[in-house]
Amino acid sequence: MVNYRNGPAIDLRWSIPNTKLQGVISYLAQQQTHTLPTDGVKPLFNAGMKDEKKTGYRMALRSLSGRTYTSSNKYEYEDGDFISTFGTMQ
Repeated sequence: MVNYRNGPAIDLRWSIPNTKLQGVISYLAQQQTHTLPTDGVKPLFNAGMKDEKKTGYRMALRSLSGRTYTSSNKYEYEDGDFISTFGTMQ
């Protein structure tokens, strides 16, 4: 995971649907990289076996302004890429 935002990500919460994998990263600086503690794409594959619509991970983070941002990131097995959808919460 890489923080491509214009500032730091605070209290970044991530989870993989259909699994118990989740966590919190308290601070991720701009352009900083963080490796999630998962066994590669295996958890994504296993989650997809249960429900192919849930073959990725979800995130929510807070910016310095206090605004909360979300993303849903679907893993495409054929291409090996993620398709991300971003949103905001008040």
